[in-house]
Amino acid sequence: MDSTYYLWDPKLGPNSEYGGFQTVSVVNGNVTVTPGGGSYSAGNKNVESGQGFFVRTTTGIGSITFKESNKVDGSYLVTRPPLNSNRSFRANIHRLQNNESSLVDGVMNIYDSVFSDNVDAVDAIKFKNSMENIAINQKSGSLLAIDRTAKLENNDTIFYKLNQLRVSNYQFEFIPEYLNDLGLEAYLEDSYLNTRTPLSLNSSTIVGFNIINDSGSYNPDRFRVVFKAMRIVPVTFVNIKAIREESN
Repeated sequence: MDSTYYLWDPKLGPNSEYGGFQTVSVVNGNVTVTPGGGSYSAGNKNVESGQGFFVRTTTGIGSITFKESNKVDGSYLVTRPPLNSNRSFRANIHRLQNNESSLVDGVMNIYDSVFSDNVDAVDAIKFKNSMENIAINQKSGSLLAIDRTAKLENNDTIFYKLNQLRVSNYQFEFIPEYLNDLGLEAYLEDSYLNTRTPLSLNSSTIVGFNIINDSGSYNPDRFRVVFKAMRIVPVTFVNIKAIREESN
């Protein structure tokens, strides 16, 4: 058997893919893992329990014997992330009353290349509440509680439909998951106040809003979230200094 073996690593590549092979080479006790990353980004050098692997013999059919001394203490989690670790974006609504915040409704967008941009069986139609409601207003006119679509890209927009809100103070709670590496920025646009509020794609963002006795205030289509490609901040030189060194 040669000094190289091959491990199937489900964590190699995006969550929407199936993984790939890690090549592990052992020479004079030194372990090299290529391409590394995935399950081997934290210094792991071992075949973990339940993990698939291949070896190649140099003399035809062979066998492998595992001795008790080959085992090591501790372990690394090398299985695929759980299903709820898809890229997602939640929007919850809280009503503020008597200095207390109450969660009244929420929706969720989930992104994965295995999903379609059309409304189908994996999407969840909105079931209307007797109190406040928020839904995702799809282009087809369908109102969804959970919208599973393909990739999140520049200029993608989530259109919200709000109904049965009271004259009261409210808060949006936006919760992103695994969206911070897409090179995007997110903004909440309010057509009533004509405002554009930046939203974090690293952690939760709270945005307050009020409902008053004005038709524009409780317009069901008042809010939307727009995703834009991250802007490159220009760099301006304000001072340059040169120092003479001998004849240079």
